[in-house]
Amino acid sequence: MPFTPEHSTSEIFSFLDDLGAFPQRISATSLYLPHRDIYIHYLPMLSPGEPLPTLFLNKFTQSAFRCIWEDQWHLKKDIMQSRLASLSGKTQRFHGRHTRAQAIPGQNARDFLDQYHILGGTVAKYKYGLLQRYTQDLLAVMTFSKARPITREGKIFQSYELIRQCNRHHETVVGGLSKLLSAFIREQSPDDIVTYVGLDWSDGKVYEKMGFELESISPGARLKVNPHNGKRLPLNRTPEAGDSWKEVYYPGNRKFIRRFK
Repeated sequence: MPFTPEHSTSEIFSFLDDLGAFPQRISATSLYLPHRDIYIHYLPMLSPGEPLPTLFLNKFTQSAFRCIWEDQWHLKKDIMQSRLASLSGKTQRFHGRHTRAQAIPGQNARDFLDQYHILGGTVAKYKYGLLQRYTQDLLAVMTFSKARPITREGKIFQSYELIRQCNRHHETVVGGLSKLLSAFIREQSPDDIVTYVGLDWSDGKVYEKMGFELESISPGARLKVNPHNGKRLPLNRTPEAGDSWKEVYYPGNRKFIRRFK
């Protein structure tokens, strides 16, 4: 029998409570973390055409808002639990000085992202990993696109996209993301780097600390989702025959850019 939204929210509450994050229940599907001043909302998948509550449409751009969709919680629970632990500050911490950042094989990066990133691996030109200095364990991965020429103020610049970054579950490397980014900058000498941050989970402040500036916010869109495997498609895409599809709302992205020239 499918879990109700209230039951799933109770699961999230219990997980946070066991972590010692002291969650507060503020509604049947909403929680509050007082020590982080963050609201967490559980959203069930929608029937085709079913409206998203106005409450959520108004909150996606607020930095204190986090959203957990039904398909993500039940199909990628280990990743969502790791996200919640990081959000609560309840992770095992390593210091970046005990690691080294270097280029890694594509398959290693893809396997890592498939296991630890909510969106999995994707095509990337440059792959960097953060290795524990003594054990050689891979602790974090960051991937980038190839250079894309763009024209700005009559000049051509080489722009790269930071596509993916993540740590192992329930771990944080202090200064690790900056170390990976610095390795890429040192070796590829980009004119600028852009990255996109989903409004459903991140406020992007980690990128601002690394020298990025907010450039724009893209609008949201409804997506089709296969409730059995979590595959998402634009509404205008025809699903495979026999698939049973629901809908979710992707709220859009914050676009950040770091310029070097």
